[in-house]
Amino acid sequence: MAQIRSADRVWCGRGRGMFTAILGVLLMASALPASGVVQRGGNLSVDADWVGPKRLDPGVAERLLTAYDTGHYADFDQLASRFNSSPINPFEFEVETERWIDAVPDRRRRAFVAAAVAIELAATPRPRPSSEIFRPKEKVALDVRFILAELGCAWLRDLPPTPAERSWHTAFVALARVTHREGYVIPTPFFSPVIGWAPLTGWSEGEIRAEILRHERQDREVEARRRDQQQQLMTRLRRQAPDISRSSRIDPSRWHFDHSRHLLARFPDDPLPLLLEATVRERRRAEFEETLLDDRILPVWLDGAEAERIASGGARQVRALPRNRRMDRSSAERLLRVVPERRDAAFNSPLWHRANSAAFVSQTIWDVVDAFQAVPARGPVGAEVALRLGQNYVRLARPDLALPAFSRAESLATTPYELYLSRLLAGAVFARVGRTSQAISAFRGALQAVPRAPSASFALAPLLIEQDATEEAAAILEAAMAQPQPDDPLRSYYWSDPAAPHRALAQLRAEARR
Repeated sequence: MAQIRSADRVWCGRGRGMFTAILGVLLMASALPASGVVQRGGNLSVDADWVGPKRLDPGVAERLLTAYDTGHYADFDQLASRFNSSPINPFEFEVETERWIDAVPDRRRRAFVAAAVAIELAATPRPRPSSEIFRPKEKVALDVRFILAELGCAWLRDLPPTPAERSWHTAFVALARVTHREGYVIPTPFFSPVIGWAPLTGWSEGEIRAEILRHERQDREVEARRRDQQQQLMTRLRRQAPDISRSSRIDPSRWHFDHSRHLLARFPDDPLPLLLEATVRERRRAEFEETLLDDRILPVWLDGAEAERIASGGARQVRALPRNRRMDRSSAERLLRVVPERRDAAFNSPLWHRANSAAFVSQTIWDVVDAFQAVPARGPVGAEVALRLGQNYVRLARPDLALPAFSRAESLATTPYELYLSRLLAGAVFARVGRTSQAISAFRGALQAVPRAPSASFALAPLLIEQDATEEAAAILEAAMAQPQPDDPLRSYYWSDPAAPHRALAQLRAEARR
């Protein structure tokens, strides 16, 4: 068994032959997003990809609003299910809802209910990560649903901020994340190099600024096309609506998605926008340097003294450094000053390209760590921040930092998703450092959180076999392969908990009843 030691940190390579190789492929497949990388913009044609909104029959909007207002949620859900296949035209819904709101002297309660119903309808049918949302027709339908959600936000902005409104924004963000639409909440430029890395890439400050300006121009062009598509969409929706509100809140000439402006204007301390920025950065910069339960990608720590020795040996020794070495920030900068990163490797989605040097990869992952450390790790985001920090420490070959982060994530976990991943990923670290009994305990704990989940089952079974617990291992594998298989949280690691919108809407209903 190969062992790599650095100070008090030990990674153990665990060779288990063909079974391990197959297991690694299965686990990595489960870790990657089902649909690959989301492309911004796109070439949607509103005419070619049109999904006609479902017409509102007389009285349906009033019945929907009244059922929600009075807490008759079974009736509400039954009415809302009519719009599973086609969304409601936001202009039509606005007219009907304004009539309902104006039927009472005090608009406040009914305006909140209108906003809540809008986000509920935007999440109908209940979203699940799926390749279908990348098909053109589904993109158009999803845009219509988010227009409806933003209409709800406009009603909320007429009211003073409340805890109930905060729950509404939590639901909006959860919906955006699970449908791969973080760009509806925060600006997500496709390219954002770091000016301070100029000496580390062999480019001058002027060359990097020119490169940034070029990519910013491309981003603006993509965004302009996207807004034009949205305006075409709303123009068509407006044309098909039987009636338009005199003071419609949906203005096609100014509409664009940037929900964080509304959220932070109402709740300046909300950590959700920063969390989204960090998760998007992680997905773009660290996804293909993954180490999730896969011994084929085994990062090895390089301490500062060794990095200095290599740097002192000159460019030849630096170039000979294996790509899987990880190091602290100052060591990475030192090596990159000796051998700057190649231009094409540094500025083409850094971690997708196997040409990146160990120093550049290390610096990039530390940048992701910085992004998560900037998120206020409190309230409902605390467990996720700790969880993702831990996984990036794993990518940096720092189990001494990863294990405390996973422990904190477990202590803060409030959902099966968070509890499962904190235990699963901690178990992977324990297994790698040779602490088998703790790895077994962690994987068993993960299966308590999400029974029969494949990733924990396939990781636990080989360890049990090593302990001669073959009957238990066989039972675990048989259960994991039984149909239907449970949703494995590892599969949605790069996006978010698929159940988050359901919980957020349930919390919104609880707030509405108070």
